[in-house]
Amino acid sequence: MRHVNMLGEKMDEVRENFLYEGDKVMWAGAWGNEPYKEATVKGITIVEPGTKYGEDVPTIHWNFVKDRDILLDLDNGHWCWAFQIKRIECGRDT
Repeated sequence: MRHVNMLGEKMDEVRENFLYEGDKVMWAGAWGNEPYKEATVKGITIVEPGTKYGEDVPTIHWNFVKDRDILLDLDNGHWCWAFQIKRIECGRDT
């Protein structure tokens, strides 16, 4: 039984490295100039450079969530670029 618990803990560590649709994040509106507010990710799009169009994906590694490479659809009626969000870990934003 211990092996299963260790595997479960390892899977949790792996999951934390990815952003998924349905995850809660801290989002700053006005191109990152407003105070951060909690929002839920409804959609993730890897975009072509210089555009807002690309491939929709259900998850992406946090290492790639930066700049204007990723477009996110949020549950608050807004969309944003990756640089406008940060992850929430253990109840705290980072």
